[in-house]
Amino acid sequence: DRAVKALEAYDVVLLMETFDEEDQSAWLSDVMGVPRDANFALHKKHASNSVVQKSNKREKTHFYRDLFRKVAPSALTKLEYDNELEVAFFESAVEINKMKTGQWKREVVFQSSQS
Repeated sequence: DRAVKALEAYDVVLLMETFDEEDQSAWLSDVMGVPRDANFALHKKHASNSVVQKSNKREKTHFYRDLFRKVAPSALTKLEYDNELEVAFFESAVEINKMKTGQWKREVVFQSSQS
C-alpha cells in the first residue's frame, strides 16, 4: 500500500511494455519539454525487454508466462506464488499509468482548446 502511494506521487509512471506507444512517447516528451518528433523519442526507439521479438500486446506482457504454462506449469505456479506482491504492484502501476496518461490527455485537450 505504501509502495503504491509512493508510485502515485510521481508525475509520470511509464511501463517498458508501453514505450513504443505514441501517446506514452508524446506524454514523456511533453513532460520533459522536448519535441515529440525528436530522434530520441521513445516511439522511435522500439524498446525491447528481451531478446525475443514480441508481435502483439499480449506477447509483451504474457510471453514467458504463456511459455511456462506450456512447458512447466508447476514452475509457473511457484513463480506466481513467490512473486504475488510484485505482480500486484505491477498491476497497480498499469492502473496508475492509465490514470496519469488520461490526466495528461485531458490537459492537452484543455490547453489546445484555450489556444
